[in-house]
Amino acid sequence: MGFRSAEIDSSDPSRGHVVILGDSVAWGFELADHETISHQLQERLPGIQVHNLGVRGYGLGQSALRLERHLNRLSPLEAVVLIVCTANDMLDAQSNTGQGKRRPFFTVRERKLVEVEIPIRRTALRNVFSELTLVRKIEAASPTGKNWLEKLAGDRELSTRDAATVNRLLLEGMNRLATSRGAVFLPVLVPSEDQLDSDANDVTAFRLLLRSATFAYLDLLETMRAQAHGREELYRDNMHFTARGNSVIAERIADALGD
Repeated sequence: MGFRSAEIDSSDPSRGHVVILGDSVAWGFELADHETISHQLQERLPGIQVHNLGVRGYGLGQSALRLERHLNRLSPLEAVVLIVCTANDMLDAQSNTGQGKRRPFFTVRERKLVEVEIPIRRTALRNVFSELTLVRKIEAASPTGKNWLEKLAGDRELSTRDAATVNRLLLEGMNRLATSRGAVFLPVLVPSEDQLDSDANDVTAFRLLLRSATFAYLDLLETMRAQAHGREELYRDNMHFTARGNSVIAERIADALGD
């Protein structure tokens, strides 16, 4: 499928499939293939083929679109596992700009999710700006110039409340896609390292979103807090996990899917 996992095994049409979605945490930032969540989950589920559809920088909206695009190629589908990076995934829904470029953007009208600027044009002005050194210098040096360029490029932002609503509707939509194929939808809340020592308000925000959900989810905050070994064995930086950290995540996912 062109992602960070083996191609679809068509030798056994009855073999089930599990999809891993998410950003660089799911993809496996600065890790070898065998250190990723998907590979370690594959080792724990040998009868199932696990597919890593994670992409660095993706928000929940992009993950939802990717799931919709590739769903029909994976049959029978057993589970859709969404790795939610609680430190930034709530914020990702607020803006139509990510890592300096235009990203898919959703808003809410009459309690329904509405796609804006999808598909993204390569020639979108924000994408053009991202390649220009002069633009980056102006944005860094002048708040006024930065604001003017953002308006010119058509950058948009949602309120925190509206972004939370968008994320809730995206989660519900991914659940509907999964269950329409007879699969389990499993969001997995993974904390950043600094959230282990804080009130973890971002984790709480996702818990509130999922409080009335009809599907189960995994919350790994206490799991990570309870690990006996040092945090340097779990995290490679504040946001991303080591092979050992991914092993802990894969173990919890395998247990949840096996229940």
